[in-house]
Amino acid sequence: MTTTETSHADSLDAEQEGYKQSLGSRHVLALADAPPVSRLAELGVARVSTGSGLFWAAMGGLAGAAEELRDRGTYAFWSGAARGRVAASAALLDGDRAPRHS
Repeated sequence: MTTTETSHADSLDAEQEGYKQSLGSRHVLALADAPPVSRLAELGVARVSTGSGLFWAAMGGLAGAAEELRDRGTYAFWSGAARGRVAASAALLDGDRAPRHS
């Protein structure tokens, strides 16, 4: 490792140790600068929450689509619609908590 890489690695280790010490629990509210989930798991974290982050990410996508339609009059946003539909279907309809029909 170069000095810069070593310094960066030391900084990350200190930051991640800070997560471990400051939380003192097995639950973490992960913000944008949080270590990856895999690293949090190594530190003993059992549950990671994103708070309202996923909601705001979705709102960002919605705003981008609306701005495209308003400003350019185009429909490229539809390219992401299929992914959203599949993900929602898997999470909400096909998952373990899906309503069962007899």
